[in-house]
Amino acid sequence: MGNVLAPSARVTYTRDGEGEPCEVKIVLHQNPILVAPARPGRREGGHRARLEATPEGRAVLVAAKRKLGNILANDGLVPMAALRLQRGLSQQQLADLTGIAQPQLSRIESGQHDIKATTAERLAKALGVGVAEVVEAVLKMRPQPGGDDV
Repeated sequence: MGNVLAPSARVTYTRDGEGEPCEVKIVLHQNPILVAPARPGRREGGHRARLEATPEGRAVLVAAKRKLGNILANDGLVPMAALRLQRGLSQQQLADLTGIAQPQLSRIESGQHDIKATTAERLAKALGVGVAEVVEAVLKMRPQPGGDDV
């Protein structure tokens, strides 16, 4: 998803008495998305890989993705990413399910890439939604002709 959430998302670390990270928290629009123990002695960005290494950690990540997807959907932000995240999927996981390259999915989610009917069908099948819902989500991310001019 790139850095689409950067303006609204915040990652904070709670530190122990020795200054080591002991908890990581991701917050979007004042909603905690993920709170997980941090591993002392690790660099701050390596938490996802550590969580993906265990079934319990993967479950935490899936729950966090679903929560984030629901927030994005409710706010009308990044609708294609919201569909994916509501199912607990990363871009790479959706790429694996559809046979669409991850960089192409990123461009689709950000509105930088038009999709063909066959691509919409593959995405719809993998996401468990109708083709119309995929097309609508993609179109919402496209720049509107004329902008604000009425």
